[in-house]
Amino acid sequence: NNETTRRPTSDQLRRELERMDKKRGMPTALRVILFLIVVLLVAAVTLFCLMSGYVIYGSSMSPTLEEKDLVLAIPNAQLKDGDLVAFKHEDRILVKRIAAGPGESVEVLSDGHVRRNGYDLNEPYALYAESGTDDQSYPLTVPSGSWFVLGDNRGNSVDSRSSIIGTIENDRMLGKVFLRIWPLTKLTKFG
Repeated sequence: NNETTRRPTSDQLRRELERMDKKRGMPTALRVILFLIVVLLVAAVTLFCLMSGYVIYGSSMSPTLEEKDLVLAIPNAQLKDGDLVAFKHEDRILVKRIAAGPGESVEVLSDGHVRRNGYDLNEPYALYAESGTDDQSYPLTVPSGSWFVLGDNRGNSVDSRSSIIGTIENDRMLGKVFLRIWPLTKLTKFG
């Protein structure tokens, strides 16, 4: 009867814990690391399945975006003035910035500055120039379901100022650009 109530020694407990650790397999730290890797992989796959990536060609969005930058866009995102957007134009994908939305009045001055609903826009990201294709009549009221977009490099951008591009209808919008992911040294979140 005495043997059944005997307690294990500390040495016996230590050996039993070691045996259980070996039986369990990998140490806790390794399991945590593997769990985090799996979570990151699932997040990355989800991110790239729900979003689209686009490579920037040309200098129309300089200095905000440069040639060969890789950006991610969220399809069907709610858009607002100032957002960077990717859209289809013929067989190309372009990235520009929204200057005015549906129902808003917009006017682009000869020096590239913009007035929306009678107020001058503060656009610290824009490079102004007198050149650039502009054959629109101002003030222009943006049609319902459309957007007036401009490149940040006004002198080197074909955008809504040109009847070739015009205002961008919702069905041509591919998404709101929210992140530059390449080059990694310039990783940037937008809007």
